Amino acid sequence: MATKGTGRGPLIRSKGGGGFTPVEVLVLSVGSGSSTVPSGATSAVVEAWGGGGGSTGGDLTGGSGAGGAYARSTITGISGGNIFYYTVGAGGVGTGSSSATAGGDSWVNYNSNSVPTSSTTGCKAVGGATYPTAIPNNTTQLANSIGTIIYIGGSGGGPPEGGGGGSAGTTANGVNGTGGSGTPGGASGSGAAGGCGGGGTNSGGNGQSNVNGGGGGGGSYNNAGGNGGVPGGAGGMGWSSQNAVCAGGTNTNTAGTGGDGGRGQVRITYS
Repeated sequence: MATKGTGRGPLIRSKGGGGFTPVEVLVLSVGSGSSTVPSGATSAVVEAWGGGGGSTGGDLTGGSGAGGAYARSTITGISGGNIFYYTVGAGGVGTGSSSATAGGDSWVNYNSNSVPTSSTTGCKAVGGATYPTAIPNNTTQLANSIGTIIYIGGSGGGPPEGGGGGSAGTTANGVNGTGGSGTPGGASGSGAAGGCGGGGTNSGGNGQSNVNGGGGGGGSYNNAGGNGGVPGGAGGMGWSSQNAVCAGGTNTNTAGTGGDGGRGQVRITYS
């Protein structure tokens, strides 16, 4: 049985079984909040996906964003009535210039409303960088994320008009975006496909979304870069009415604009 909270609250799922029934809390909205430990729970798996980086517009001099990281920890010795605090990072914003923004970090922490410093209390997934730091994104993400398991987002494809990097998934790193003129976005480590590249008058396609990680947006020669899928897919680069046909859906960005990164998310599973 699943019940959904009102407004911007998280999605809560109860999983059947004997003894304590595991409860999953999935938070899809950007911002901060908290989750109260249900009575009878003694441990929790906490997961976080960072937001994907946004991409620039402009021919030859810009580039695509990188996918967000994934982090997971198992927290033991928890007590009913105590609190997990969390923040979900926003996706980076794509622009028609060189001033796109990076994806926001996402994190979960037990009994402290602050970013965790250890995997014994929580996890942190670093958001995807924007160009030019999106090309060597992976080393930075790995060093600054927190968790017993960490996967890194794919790097952004280089100019001209490269595809965005795919989000990390629960079992694998994100795939790098392809560099070149109007090239595809990288797939997520979850298997979500990157958006196809747009050539001529075609915009880049949006990356696919998947609850375990989103694909990167496709780049476009002469039109708009695709948006990253959620969570954590990076936007593709755009330069300068048709749309490329791909699985992620129709790109509605203005010609010449880089794609936006997909927002992050967090998930807490009590047992």
